[in-house]
Amino acid sequence: MGIAAILLTLGAALSWALTSVLMKLGLQRMSKVGFAAIRPWMGLLFIVPYAFLTKGFQFGSPRLILVAIA
Repeated sequence: MGIAAILLTLGAALSWALTSVLMKLGLQRMSKVGFAAIRPWMGLLFIVPYAFLTKGFQFGSPRLILVAIA
C-alpha cells in the first residue's frame, strides 16, 4: 500500500470524526430543521468545485441511479 493511500485513508477518517464533532456543536446552536436545511448546501461547497476540476458530473446507468435514490 502506497503512502498516498495511507494519507487519503487518514484524511477520510479525520474528516468523518470532525464532521461528528461539528454536527454536535451545530445542533446546540440551532434547530434541527434549520441544520437539516443548511447541511446539503454545505456539501455543495465541495461537490461543485470537484465537478469543475474534473470533467463534470458523470452518472452511471439509470438503474443504478434509481437504486441509489431508493
